[in-house]
Amino acid sequence: MPPGWYDEAEFDATARAFENPDWVAVTLNAYRRRWRQGEAADPALASLHERLASIDTLGTRMLVIHGGADSCTDPSTLAGQERYFTGGYERIVIDGVGHFPQREAPDAVDHDALIAFLSAN
Repeated sequence: MPPGWYDEAEFDATARAFENPDWVAVTLNAYRRRWRQGEAADPALASLHERLASIDTLGTRMLVIHGGADSCTDPSTLAGQERYFTGGYERIVIDGVGHFPQREAPDAVDHDALIAFLSAN
């Protein structure tokens, strides 16, 4: 963990989640559902998955601030998503930054773009 990402109390509180007996299954399922079609889901959420599958576009504006070296969500997967956001889609990619731009390179996050985005909503 790079210095400055978390203080010890925050890390300890978060790490307790790893003690849950179903943590591995839940975490793997979340990533598999995200990247694999047809992956099993909690039946209690079936109506929500059906509703989500029926939505083609969102009318909200979207701002993505993405690390260009993100190894969890490849930057190419968020390119060309404008068609899904009828309210507008803006994407800022910060070269050399990984999955957590706000923690890894807070000074590189485009604050003017973020303030403009938030002010317009």
